[in-house]
Parts: sequence; C-alpha cells; structure tokens
Amino acid sequence: MGRSSQPRDRNGRWTTTGRGASLGSQRQDFAKALQHGPKGDNSGRSTVYAYLRDKDSPSGKAGSPYYVGVAGSVGRPYESHRRTPVPSDERRIRMLRSNLTHEQAREWEKQYIATFGRKDNHTGRQMLINRTDGGEGAVNPSRGIRAKQSEANRGKVPSAETRAKIGAANKGRPKSAETLALMSANAAGRTHSAETRARMSASHAGRQKPQDAVRNVAASRIRNTAAKYGYDPDRYAALTPNQRNALRMRRQAGKRGEDLFRGL
Repeated sequence: MGRSSQPRDRNGRWTTTGRGASLGSQRQDFAKALQHGPKGDNSGRSTVYAYLRDKDSPSGKAGSPYYVGVAGSVGRPYESHRRTPVPSDERRIRMLRSNLTHEQAREWEKQYIATFGRKDNHTGRQMLINRTDGGEGAVNPSRGIRAKQSEANRGKVPSAETRAKIGAANKGRPKSAETLALMSANAAGRTHSAETRARMSASHAGRQKPQDAVRNVAASRIRNTAAKYGYDPDRYAALTPNQRNALRMRRQAGKRGEDLFRGL
C-alpha cells in the first residue's frame, strides 16, 4: 500500500501548497492512483481522501480534515455529497492513501475516522462530520440517521424477490449470544394483535409441517415439561402418551417422587 506525498506545515497540518497542490494536478494524482492493478487484474483501485478546512473552527485548525471518504473513481472526491460540503478549492481535497484494493481502502477509512473522531457521537478528537465509522456500508450510524432511516422505511413492504434474497443471505448465519439476548429482551411482553394473529393463522392454514419439524417440536415440549416438574428427561421421554397422561393425573392427585412413576 502506498501513500501519496502530502505537504504538511510544521504543526502537522496538510497544506494547499507544494508538490501536487496545483488545481490541474489534483485530478491527475487521483487518476494515477485509481489506475488498474497488475496485468490481468481489471478491478479498479481505490484511494482514501480527505476534505480540509479552509479556516480555523472549534473542531480543528485550518488545513485539518473535516471529512474522510473512499474513492473508486476519479470524480468521486469532487462530486456533490448529500450532506457533506465539498471544498470549493480543489487543493483542499487530499489523498491520504492510494493504490489500494477496495477492502484495504475501507479499512484505512475506518482507521482515519477512528483517529480523527466523529463530531456527531463525540469520539476521538471530534474533527470529522462523517456520520458512520466507515468501512463497507453504513457502520454504526448516529441515532439521528437511524431515526431518519426508520421513518423513511415506515410502511414500505419489500417485494417477494427482495424477501427471498434477504432470506437466502441470512440462511445458516449464526447469531451471537449478544444478539439472541437483545432479541429476547425486545420480544419480552410483546403481544400480537387479533388482526396479526388472524393473518398468521391464515398463512399457516393447510400448510403441512415437515416430519422433522414435528418431531423437534414434540421433543422440545417433552424436555420443557420434564424441566418444569423436575422429572428425569430421559425417563419422561421414554413414557408413552397414555403414561404421561397418567403421570399428570397422579401429580394432580398430590403424589410426588417415585410414587408418580410406580407401575408405569
């Protein structure tokens, strides 16, 4: 991985003078950095770039970065961003790392954002207006962005094709213990409305469950009952349905311990 030459002043800030600082050469530098890799490798290269402040601010001195991004095309650093102001002076668009694979560029982006820090979540030196931690996709977006994403998606129903793609992508993907705990906590005390229950019932009507699923459900019920009443799970599982019913009636009659199983 190479790093483009970056002129700095004695305070360590990037400057807009020196080698590669002319307006015409900036795009040429990006063009060179984004050239294709070795012969036979047609995947484009990527760079990590920064936007520099043109004056001092509470978040940083003039020449310090206020945004870090990844470019896979020559024009990307100069294009309008939805919420990020692009410097009017192109000399304040600087390459931090060049001639990288996309994966390498994303890793460097994450490191730079962690080092300079985000203003929205008060991390690090709080210099950048980035709204995520960088890397592939939106990683750790701020609460404000999460709220806007949630509101924008409210009421939207994904198509059958989209749901199938999501299901295929998540199939077989294990969930961490932390994720399972969060799912359990979020579901605690939640009840379905009568309308939702009716739709769930209608969607399952006439659907035949696989025999493996039926056996798994039955085995789960046996284990849960044995755990609830303190029975030996293997002993309870070996009983026939009629014997389990007799056991239940004996327990209701007040019998406990070995008296429950005697003669079964």
